[in-house]
Amino acid sequence: MKRIYGLVTLLLLVSALAAQTLTLRHVVNFPFTTNSLGDVGTNDCGGWTDSAGVDYAIIGNLDHIAFVRASDGVVLDTVQLASLGDGYYHRAIVTVGHYCYAVNEMYGKREGLATIDLRYLPDSVHYVGNYTASGTMIRCHELDADRTRPYLYMEADEQLGQNGIEIVDITDPENPNKVGFMSIPSTHDMTARNDTVWVAEGYAKAFSVWDCADKGNPILLGRITSSTFGYAHGIFPSDDGKFFFTTEETANKTVKVWDAHDLNNITMRGQYLGVNNLAHNVYVMGDLLVFSHYTAGVTIVDWNDPDNLVEIASYDTHPQNNVANFFGTWGAFPYTANGFIYASNFDGKLFILDWDRNGAVAVDAGLPRQAGHCWPNPMVSMTNVPLQLTAAAPVKVVAYDLAGRLVETIFDGQLDAGNYTLPWHPHPHVAAGTYHLRISIGSNLRTETLVLQR
Repeated sequence: MKRIYGLVTLLLLVSALAAQTLTLRHVVNFPFTTNSLGDVGTNDCGGWTDSAGVDYAIIGNLDHIAFVRASDGVVLDTVQLASLGDGYYHRAIVTVGHYCYAVNEMYGKREGLATIDLRYLPDSVHYVGNYTASGTMIRCHELDADRTRPYLYMEADEQLGQNGIEIVDITDPENPNKVGFMSIPSTHDMTARNDTVWVAEGYAKAFSVWDCADKGNPILLGRITSSTFGYAHGIFPSDDGKFFFTTEETANKTVKVWDAHDLNNITMRGQYLGVNNLAHNVYVMGDLLVFSHYTAGVTIVDWNDPDNLVEIASYDTHPQNNVANFFGTWGAFPYTANGFIYASNFDGKLFILDWDRNGAVAVDAGLPRQAGHCWPNPMVSMTNVPLQLTAAAPVKVVAYDLAGRLVETIFDGQLDAGNYTLPWHPHPHVAAGTYHLRISIGSNLRTETLVLQR
């Protein structure tokens, strides 16, 4: 039998990670409804910064999107959009210049691609119009804007029999014009940068990279697929495009780091699985990954070492539980001028968080890290549990107190080969003290002693 080992301590690593904190500034409440899916109504969120440096949050709701001043949480204006035909009320929002573009997985009033002029904030926003490409773009789940090119990329309207990505020219921002189509089965989400598009292919269990310089003839650059993937939900590249990050929106399927230096040989590096075992979306900011992680809330992970991801901050917008289900944080938007992160919860809530990139914590987050050992230790509110599997195996991570009593089961399930990070956030009822962490990987067992400081 092939032996399976946890990471072996080979050398002492000195961490360059900065302590970071997320603290609540405002909660803004919106109407929601309760149906067979649960409490629903609030969905994607985005943001915009005006020429004076004022930040605004933008959030989708039951029948409208709202525009909120981040500093004080005041709702300044709303725009009604389509609201029929989708129990989750899916919307997607991006901004380009002083325009907001929004799509809906619904039909009805103002269906298709909405254009909204933001330059009149904080007084109001101006609804410009909706574009449906002569009736072929009605319902759309996701969209993205190329940061350096005047194009939008939109999931095609599967209700009309299309499957792939619509390419829309916004050189004239108030008059979108369809200029191309990418036929990609089961497309769910995409990220566009510099005429390159990274695509999450949904039920096709695949992620792909495309050259879209010629809008009429996109060229496949690289693709990964596996029968072990869950639902290929989200994808986001690193700033230089040499790595990309994926979410699978399936319980116990990890966030994965992919090395794309050679697009003919894309390889997996590190993996991360939040406390609720179900991620939604990932957003990249340099060496940091920001996640909307459903019931785990917003989590921030350092990927400076792509083989060993480290969670460095979090804010739980759904403290009721950590179930692997579609509750809690839907969207997280970190691209603000004044250190805010916006998080949207299904149940009608917008959280405006202050993100302190150099936040003080009671235990210095600059503590040295030993390869293969939990970090930080001592811990205040969480620690990272690193694992390495040389082959697929059952994994169980359990915390006990010094009397041998079970405190928490952190993870219990099957994992594929690879490097992993599993964070442990001890429940508030767990008292300060010393605990033993038992980590079993197949037949291999190791124990670590952790100190929790409250």
